[in-house]
Amino acid sequence: MLLITLYFNMLIPTSCNSQSVNDSIQYSLDNPGVYAFTDRSIYMPGEDINAFIYLMNAYESSVLKYSSVYVCLVDPYTDSAIVKADALLDGTAAQMTIHLPLSIPPADYLLKVVTNEYAEGMKENIFRSLIHIRTTKQPPIHREPIKVYSELLDERRQDTLQWKVPANLHAEVIPVKSIYNTRELAQFKVTLRNAEGKPMEGSFIATCALSSRVFPNEVDICKYYYYNQYLENYLPMNWNMNTATDSIRKLGKDIRLHKFAPRQYSNFYPITGNVRLNGKLPQKPLVITVAENLWSTKTDSRGNFKLPDIAIGHGSSSYVTVVPSEDRRSRYQVTVTDHRDSLYQVIARTKHRFETRSIPDLIPEDEFSNPFSLSFKDTHTTLTEIPIDQIEPYADSGCDATVCRELGVWKCNFPMHHLKTPNIGQTYSDGQSIFNYVGCPEDNLSADWFKKVRAIPSWIEFYSPDFGRETFPAPQKQGTLYFHTGWIWKETGEGKFEFYTNDLKGTFIVLLEGFSNEGPFSAQATITVK
Repeated sequence: MLLITLYFNMLIPTSCNSQSVNDSIQYSLDNPGVYAFTDRSIYMPGEDINAFIYLMNAYESSVLKYSSVYVCLVDPYTDSAIVKADALLDGTAAQMTIHLPLSIPPADYLLKVVTNEYAEGMKENIFRSLIHIRTTKQPPIHREPIKVYSELLDERRQDTLQWKVPANLHAEVIPVKSIYNTRELAQFKVTLRNAEGKPMEGSFIATCALSSRVFPNEVDICKYYYYNQYLENYLPMNWNMNTATDSIRKLGKDIRLHKFAPRQYSNFYPITGNVRLNGKLPQKPLVITVAENLWSTKTDSRGNFKLPDIAIGHGSSSYVTVVPSEDRRSRYQVTVTDHRDSLYQVIARTKHRFETRSIPDLIPEDEFSNPFSLSFKDTHTTLTEIPIDQIEPYADSGCDATVCRELGVWKCNFPMHHLKTPNIGQTYSDGQSIFNYVGCPEDNLSADWFKKVRAIPSWIEFYSPDFGRETFPAPQKQGTLYFHTGWIWKETGEGKFEFYTNDLKGTFIVLLEGFSNEGPFSAQATITVK
């Protein structure tokens, strides 16, 4: 993990020469922001969106200011954040999961991503991409497109806009063979060359997903790096970028297309709070500790304190506990305020052009990947969709409930998996029953002297089943087979990765995106599972 992080930190360019869209519009690469690479674009309720976040265009002297990313799945018609998630940046990258609740309606959504610097009013574009939620039975909600800056568009013709990527890199991802059986090891080679054919080194993130879950012509890292991030609000995301200089000129000559976020906080702290001693102001500053991290800070003279994102970051716990580091704690009263919800509201309310796309309304039954189709039992289990209102809440009276970190299986007993405490409010299964975990008595204790706040997770690795060593009696039909980082060696300009196919049959797309010292690169390949 440390090696991967250092490698990404070394290779992501922090500045680059300016490019131009056309003769009248200039833009520079001084505007920091993020780019999110997801494992696919079509999901079912109950699944996880796997995302890899790149920090772009931040100067080396300012990289340390970026410590976390904030992600929300937005209903663009109500400007509301339906799903919220955050993660700590590890250098210039973060890997995370965004869990989709079983109750989320099938529709088209915008995934929006910012860093902690956005909350402080810094120049930063909101990254956005389309995410489609589909089921096997319920058609999605279809609504009219939202048009922002519609005066730029001439509806009588198909406007497009010229852009180009410098022809300095050529990447390929090559499968060892094109056809595989179910539960067979698939192997791939990655090559990277510059314009002269010289081997180059680079870091990449690769995914393999069922082709029907990947919408074609998504914005890749090259197109976003050299073009889309500078035209955030003004043009459609999915234009065919070839020749539309007339519409862009309507923006005005020599306009700088930088966007400024509303200034919310001079310094953004996810958590602020206050401490009282027997209901009164303390006579001196007090030490406040986040118990799980042994992280501490002092209050001011009026008992106020602030917790930065790194203070509440935790890799294995969903919540952290804020307590005074004093004797006789029962004398103290702690209150906390979580400012992340207000930040998500600002992100969600920022208007963006949004157009739905023509994709299938339903997922075929034979591709149904129930997120709870995982079983380590000796007998096969037939699983069906269970309406959310039929799932009984599970109160963990013994405070001993566990799930495996790799697959989220309830009370998993597989020896190779790592156990963790379930997330409160999340739904799990053991392959036969479904549990809506509402916590244990300790989670619901009401005490004045401590408060629990939601932790910010650190790097979350995707779990790819190893069918060579693990036994899965139940059919495995997860739509994503692989989502991991890798690297290409300087001496050979080559890298490799491998994973097992599962029980889904059909065409799978392998997408790869990464960075070298000469800029971003991308590649893709297909395999067939029979």
